[in-house]
Amino acid sequence: LAHNAKYEMEVLRAHGETITSKFDDSMLMAALLGKELKGLKPLALAECGVRMKSIDTLIGKGKSEITMVDVPVQDAAPYASADAVMTWRLAPVLWRQMDESDRWLYDSVERPLTPIIAAMEAEGIALDQVAVAEGMVILVDRYEGQLAALRTATGKPKFNPRSPPQVVKLLGTEDSESSTLQASDHPLAKPIVEVRHTAKLISYMQAIDRM
Repeated sequence: LAHNAKYEMEVLRAHGETITSKFDDSMLMAALLGKELKGLKPLALAECGVRMKSIDTLIGKGKSEITMVDVPVQDAAPYASADAVMTWRLAPVLWRQMDESDRWLYDSVERPLTPIIAAMEAEGIALDQVAVAEGMVILVDRYEGQLAALRTATGKPKFNPRSPPQVVKLLGTEDSESSTLQASDHPLAKPIVEVRHTAKLISYMQAIDRM
């Protein structure tokens, strides 16, 4: 378990080590939940009500700033331990906030991509822009087809599957979370989830296209 596992992987890689076992990352969870601040300390305060010690108290600021290498072990150890304990406390809090769609992206996309991205950042990559463009066309076509079919089924030409009020009104559910929709018997619940998944995949492709 880590908060920003990619950084830990990069540090280990610099020393000839790699992470081969399954891991969890509370920063990835925060990102998928759309948290504005993703650092451990602001999340600890916002989600757990814990105000953590600032690293500035150890390394200073500005011209007098030092590195952690120069911090005495007796000072660095409690600081590092507090980070580890808070990560352990924070992860389950964030996990409980994630809906089925978030967890699917976390398990199937984000977490498996972390070591790949770490390696890419270390080595660099050649980006096949043609393949990216072709993939985008496929996803956009899929999204437009799914959306058109959904709007036809609802009888609402302007229905927005990413609008919680519209989804709740249509399905009669308590909320529009993916976990709620997955459990719903309404015949349009699953198509709504599928359209949302495709929209998220398009956002990933758009980010790649801007690289």
